[in-house]
Amino acid sequence: MSTVKLRASDGLTVKIDSKIAEHMRSIQLIIQEYSIDEEEVTISLPKIDTPLLWKILDWCIYHRDLKDEQQEDCWAYRDDADGLPYMTRWEADFLDVDTNTLIKYIMAASHLDLKCLLSKARAIMSATLKEDSSNILKEHLEQKFFQ
Repeated sequence: MSTVKLRASDGLTVKIDSKIAEHMRSIQLIIQEYSIDEEEVTISLPKIDTPLLWKILDWCIYHRDLKDEQQEDCWAYRDDADGLPYMTRWEADFLDVDTNTLIKYIMAASHLDLKCLLSKARAIMSATLKEDSSNILKEHLEQKFFQ
């Protein structure tokens, strides 16, 4: 398969190279489980809107040349000073977003099984939450999950 089409929750369809889609393990599993051999396949992503999909694709494009073991080990390289995983300048800039956006990254990375993004975004969220009061955390969780 040479290309994969991803349809965001708001209807936009993005055509990507299968090498980029390989980083999204849930997409890989869908293709393998359903034995999709067509030249092009469209996969709907009902939990991911277009702006978020573009950001996730930016992450995948930046990391497209990493081997599987490097993806798996991305959490293993810890910085002893603050407990955060090693991040490139690009990754740090990518994850330097507000808390709501970081939550969206975590949810999308979990949904798509992007282990490296998930690990690094969770680490940033954890560090952020240590700085926030419990009331701010409660407010974020209520807004996201109890509406």
